[in-house]
Amino acid sequence: MRVFWYACSGAGISSASLLIYLAALAAKGTDTVILSELNTQMLGYLLLGGFMGGASIVYDGDRLSLMAQTALHVSVTAAAFCVTGLLLGWFGPGKLFGPIAVFLLIYGAIWTSIYLRNRMLARQLNRYGK
Repeated sequence: MRVFWYACSGAGISSASLLIYLAALAAKGTDTVILSELNTQMLGYLLLGGFMGGASIVYDGDRLSLMAQTALHVSVTAAAFCVTGLLLGWFGPGKLFGPIAVFLLIYGAIWTSIYLRNRMLARQLNRYGK
């Protein structure tokens, strides 16, 4: 059941990113969007976000170190990103380096912010527990 909630959270985050993308299209002056293409992109965003959120279940276990959990999660989500990107035409097979680099930079920024937040919360809990 926990995976389901993680997947829902990931789908919600991906929906927000799709909204930002659509706002950027509107700001750029794009006034025509092909509905079937938009539906395909939305489904892709939702499925990718849901998969990425669901894959976060790896962090709930204690058998792997944080480094191993992160390596597993980033590998699985990067592979899902590549497959989704290729299927939806975000980039071609010969142009994976740029999108993967951007993906890893964004992943690293999000991971670092979550890590630092959790560390801060742990310090606060330890301080109040004394």
